[in-house]
Amino acid sequence: MTLHTILKEDKEPSDAAHGIEPAAQDKTKRRGKATRDFVRPAATAITELAPGNTFFAGGRKYKISRVLCSKGGADDELAMWRLCPNCSHAEPASSTENLASCPSCGSMQWADNGQKRPMLRIDTVISDETYSESLIEDTSDSRPKTQFLKNTMVDIDPADIQSGWQFKGITNFGFDYTPQGTVREINFGQVSDRGASVEIAGSKEIRNGFNVCLKCGALLGERESRHAYFCPERKKAQEQQLEQSERNGTCLFLYREVKSEVLRMLVPGLADAQGADGAAESLTAAVMLGLRERFGNVEHLQATLMNEPLPDNSGLRKTYLALYDTVPGGTGYLKQLSDPDTMFEVFSRAKEVMEHCECAKNGGDGCYRCLYAYRQSQDLKLISRKTALAMLTGILDLANKRSRVTTVSKINTNKLFDSGLEQQFIEALRCMHAHPFAESDDAKGRRAIVKDEFINSKPGYSITVNGSVWSVELQVALGPADGVAIPCKPDFVLTVSNIDESGDVVEHDGRKPVAIFTDGLQYHTGIVAQDSLKREALRQAGYRIWSLDYDDVIGYVQGKDVAQLADPMLAPKSMPSPVAYKSTIGKRTDEFNPSEVSAMAMLEYYLAEPDAERIFAIQALAMSYALNPRNKNVEPQAVDMLHRNEALHGENESTFMICSSWNPSNCTRLKFQSGLCIGEDMRTTEPHVGMVFSDIQRDAAKAKNDDYNPLDALDENEAEAFKTQWAAFWHFANVMQFSEYFHAIGDAALRDESMYEPLRNGLRNAPDLQKDNDSEWNDILADPTYVYCADETKEAVKRFIESDIPAPDALGYELLDENEEIIAQAELAWEDGKIVFFPSYDLQSDRENADEFVKRGWTIITENNDDLDKVFASLTEGMER
Repeated sequence: MTLHTILKEDKEPSDAAHGIEPAAQDKTKRRGKATRDFVRPAATAITELAPGNTFFAGGRKYKISRVLCSKGGADDELAMWRLCPNCSHAEPASSTENLASCPSCGSMQWADNGQKRPMLRIDTVISDETYSESLIEDTSDSRPKTQFLKNTMVDIDPADIQSGWQFKGITNFGFDYTPQGTVREINFGQVSDRGASVEIAGSKEIRNGFNVCLKCGALLGERESRHAYFCPERKKAQEQQLEQSERNGTCLFLYREVKSEVLRMLVPGLADAQGADGAAESLTAAVMLGLRERFGNVEHLQATLMNEPLPDNSGLRKTYLALYDTVPGGTGYLKQLSDPDTMFEVFSRAKEVMEHCECAKNGGDGCYRCLYAYRQSQDLKLISRKTALAMLTGILDLANKRSRVTTVSKINTNKLFDSGLEQQFIEALRCMHAHPFAESDDAKGRRAIVKDEFINSKPGYSITVNGSVWSVELQVALGPADGVAIPCKPDFVLTVSNIDESGDVVEHDGRKPVAIFTDGLQYHTGIVAQDSLKREALRQAGYRIWSLDYDDVIGYVQGKDVAQLADPMLAPKSMPSPVAYKSTIGKRTDEFNPSEVSAMAMLEYYLAEPDAERIFAIQALAMSYALNPRNKNVEPQAVDMLHRNEALHGENESTFMICSSWNPSNCTRLKFQSGLCIGEDMRTTEPHVGMVFSDIQRDAAKAKNDDYNPLDALDENEAEAFKTQWAAFWHFANVMQFSEYFHAIGDAALRDESMYEPLRNGLRNAPDLQKDNDSEWNDILADPTYVYCADETKEAVKRFIESDIPAPDALGYELLDENEEIIAQAELAWEDGKIVFFPSYDLQSDRENADEFVKRGWTIITENNDDLDKVFASLTEGMER
């Protein structure tokens, strides 16, 4: 891009009137008009030479005041574009007029008028100054620069992707390579705290753009705004006020784009492009370090974060680290990097340098010998050698298995977001305080202290908050051997210690271990009944359960306002008997309103308050009474539903003197049945509450596909309503679990009452898991997709456990050919013994799939095999030895 500068002779009054010293007058007087051109690379010029900025050169400063358009006026070259609010896709509006949704991500907001914006690609700008205006004062060395909001957006057409790989195992990692992706840089104008917010690519920010005259390209709205001499708007601007002349301009964005090589990485831990935990910056620095070690000078390669939404309206986004070549067409470096062996060599070299760097020996967390580099100077505070090493260690683990994919967009994100949410949840623990419900920051007291620890021989954490010390264990498989009737795998289990922060032994205060579930909507839609069953099994085993969605955790970490995080559906004032809530709570100073605090804040309170069990029990009791109406009606349907709920849990039918149903306002999926009984002492009442969620029925066959989303059957408004009510169901359960008269179920349990049979029978009929093999089988049984396995598979699993057969490698196995393409799949497989399980009906309906295993020497078994000891002899003998 070219900056064309024009220096003109100063007008009267004389230079002295402008306060210019005599020595400077010699530089300004008796000179004619002079011009000079400066050329800057387009990549830097989009901000350095943006209208309104100041360019310094040759002892002078040049304020950029106009845009020069080669075809005449700016209106001749201006184009209207549609910018997707949800992803990085953009297109000229003329080619998308008939599209109701984004062709890339499907967002319906694509068609909104606010997403249609004028954009201009320019190659020349003008600075029109007098000699005196261009002088740099000798008294100051400062060179203030205008700050602009600029985003780099990588737009990939799936048809252009040449190769892709995924790696499954300890961590899920993947990348794809596109020879000709579009890299588009857009300058949205000066950074400001005033103006209209525009959402683009999932980020909502103030984007004021540039108010430019369409006739001459002059920047309007500034104190020194001047139209060109030939501009027809010049006379109008002289006759009218500045604010009126601005109406003749157009607010536009500046852009540049290049077609070049792009390599996208989908990496665990990069859960949010707006995050500030340093994961993205650390990984970027590590990748650039590895590239320098492998290729030498790679200054032409740049990195940026891009993200796209998951198609489930959950708010979750896939975030990619995108490497792109600034040279149009590319230089071939990224094509070499798209080979998995080269990629892993780059990672390995970076890892080796970081492990043996001098800063590691001195206890440092990064230096200019390893991760730091000049172009990342603004991110140095976020770059961490330890974070980068942890991420590369997981990616390089030899247990990871690689296979080809058409695009990284197809990679299952369940584990990716498990990893990302784990990091964010630990970050949330660090944000906790001793007194979370206090209004001022000072009154909240000391922050929590989080330390790395080894818990049960695994990496974990400890958190100390308000004197209480809790251990934090990750991904804990629990089952019958642990006293939990239904196998499950909480994301975290927090256990309070009987040793306080001073090291003294203290009396146990009654708080129970807390099982934390951080669930994504897509993978838990349609299985509310199964999830409720697992949580109830944990409750009966002596755990407290906290269910948190993505918004609960991320919003808390980002410090969002309480009003944004609290769930209004928990408001007692909207329940049938708000007066009963108030009378139960009374005037206790240690109480809180569940609708005015977030789910994370309530967990924070439980961890910090030694008397939390009593306080939450009062809350649950008060809400139970609030959910019971004050009339004396007995609705037969409500009684029947409560009795069915009690029967599911193996309880005797209660006799209700009052019983009715209630739906929160505008809720079609969330329904309560409440009834009052006379207590055993004949003096007190027992408020019983049942909560039923009307779930979506998943297609069992489609559910095995990674991209299956049951919410696709709903329109956008219905999906948003589902998300709101689904979150409210779990938020209610977080509080109401402290009542012994409360049960929460999904409606699928009412259609299949056998689902709760293992819970009713307790541990009597649970499979006799061997201790050494317990955790592995629990991982299989606790997998969310296990509920969709065929009955034949579940019966076979029960036999395998009873026969002491070792657990398979995973639920859902993919067989690869010599080119590492997926050629066959099975539900259960033991890779070391080359044994694979198929339900007998699968052998008949999908014989080709099974034959691929047979061709490669695998042994096939079904639920009808009676020679399991013989088939698994080699594996079981290895276990015994």
